[in-house]
Amino acid sequence: MSNYILIGNDKITAYVKPVENFLKRLYFRSRRDPKAVFTGLYRELKWPKLLAYAALRVLGNQGAYTEGIDNVAKGLFLRTFEQQIKDIQAEIKEGIDPLAVRRTWIPKPGKVEKRPLGIPAIRDRVIQEAIRLILEAIYEPTFKRNAVGFRCGFSTQDALKDCWAYMQPSKKMQYVLEFDIRKFFDNVDHEILFNILGEKIHDRKLRIAIWKIMKAEIYEEGSYSPNHKGVPQGGVISPILANIYLDKFDDYMIQLADKYSIYRKRMKKCKDGMTYEVIEKNRRIGLKRMQALGISRSGTLGYIRYADDGVAFWNGPLSELYKIKELCKIFLMEKLKLELSEEKTIITDVEKGFKFVGFYFLRKRTSKSQKGIGEYTKYAVALAPKQSIHRIKKEITKICRISTIKGYDQSYTILKLNQIIDGCYNYFQNTSYPGNLYDSIFKHAICQYWYYLKRKGFKWKEAKKLFWKTIGSCKTWTYNKYAIRVPPKTCKATIKTVKQGWMDITHTDRYMSRKQPSKISRMYPNDPIVPMDGSWRILRNKILDRDKGKCVFCGKPATQVDHIFTKAECKCNIKLSKVRDKSQFLRSVCERCHIQRHGGKWSWSAVMDMIDSINSRSNGTGKTASEVNGNSR
Repeated sequence: MSNYILIGNDKITAYVKPVENFLKRLYFRSRRDPKAVFTGLYRELKWPKLLAYAALRVLGNQGAYTEGIDNVAKGLFLRTFEQQIKDIQAEIKEGIDPLAVRRTWIPKPGKVEKRPLGIPAIRDRVIQEAIRLILEAIYEPTFKRNAVGFRCGFSTQDALKDCWAYMQPSKKMQYVLEFDIRKFFDNVDHEILFNILGEKIHDRKLRIAIWKIMKAEIYEEGSYSPNHKGVPQGGVISPILANIYLDKFDDYMIQLADKYSIYRKRMKKCKDGMTYEVIEKNRRIGLKRMQALGISRSGTLGYIRYADDGVAFWNGPLSELYKIKELCKIFLMEKLKLELSEEKTIITDVEKGFKFVGFYFLRKRTSKSQKGIGEYTKYAVALAPKQSIHRIKKEITKICRISTIKGYDQSYTILKLNQIIDGCYNYFQNTSYPGNLYDSIFKHAICQYWYYLKRKGFKWKEAKKLFWKTIGSCKTWTYNKYAIRVPPKTCKATIKTVKQGWMDITHTDRYMSRKQPSKISRMYPNDPIVPMDGSWRILRNKILDRDKGKCVFCGKPATQVDHIFTKAECKCNIKLSKVRDKSQFLRSVCERCHIQRHGGKWSWSAVMDMIDSINSRSNGTGKTASEVNGNSR
């Protein structure tokens, strides 16, 4: 057992590094050539290190304590870890034969209807995780930036920032199409998905293994039933398969956006000083191209998808947006055999607001008295929905009441309350008015905890003397070393800013633009702080592709991008400021060299000498970069 796992600890061992190197090779190959095909992947599933790595990831999840149809949970699997890995390896050699998936029904939050959840056996989950790792390394570089659901390094916070960017008045988006695919996970067509996988995966054995996983029988209430379509919600491999399936829809939406922006792109070529005849010629060319594509009016289409939900922003005429909606219906029905939900697919005005990924987006107007007579300013806000706030408060009340009935200790009650409060703080930290939300949740928790103490027989003076103490700059209920979580320090500044009325635009921009995306992947190159439109990811990938993914210092695989000249140097130096393509001042580096570079171990003159030839091309003068800069750093 010691070869694979540390007893009593689920830490990843030294076996992880070879596996991550193998996955990185797949990742960089796919990124260099998006049309590359892959073979011989099935034999990699027999690799014990990959299976052990996948098993450790599966056992590290909270769902590992849930048994499948074989009644094996985390404890039993760990006690026989080596034997389990050997059995899985033997099963892969003979041919994967997954057990039936146990189906349970879980309630949807805030709804009466329930959602089916499929629970595979742990051994099948390990195989699925190994396949998922391979598929993710291959397909992640080819996925579109518009899709942010169930992806490595992306979360709902990325969807929040993208929507908030499209809602800005400068984008001039007037309408939004909210769409939802009806019962998506239950209606995925197996044959279509099998053919989509065949475009990049030229390993039939691996595709047949995925086919068998999708076709696994369903066990429910003592009976078995075949699975003709769909992928089980709860399966480890289901999210990556869903993204691969809907990637075709992402391509189609991007093509639609390009078609509708043809006229605008043509008119952008018209510069100041052009004659009327030249401008009119460009306009006629743009109109002809629109007519050839069957487009009557142009506009800008912004598209964001999170799993089977999505939004499409539009700044053209409303009639064209209805056409886009019908085109989406036709494509999904004919190409993917899916349907849009009529109840959830609606078109709304951005000033009336809409809900997406648990946030409420709205474009507001300032009152005339705040900006002057006859003037107003529009600004975008992202809020926590009232239903979500009500659900959080209801859960806090429920915990305090259950603790009274079952006689739980005060420390346990505070820990449970803090779990809910922390979840609320973390999820809604990037909204426009987090201070108001935090204050409301905190006050409700304080009141409910007092009622809990009151039911335990405490009087106010006695409870205040024993448990009411100051933590930081705020008073809260405490017990021994435990205390109900107080709002973050940023709330005071937030509340003050909000009280200034329309000035909260500045607060929103400052607060949201400096937040780093959560769930940064440690397997693939880390993303720095990302601008709203994701332009940094595009630029970074462009630099890495240009340098063939190698560090300019040591030649090892590059994972980061380094600035040769700072922005201040580019602005101050006349020759550097005239260079339009600032990407020429960026270089691919590995993490070690980047640290040494900024830690002072790399001298500025040494850097200049190593990339002298490249810099001479970038400034267009034939001189070295140090000569252009005029001084050494």
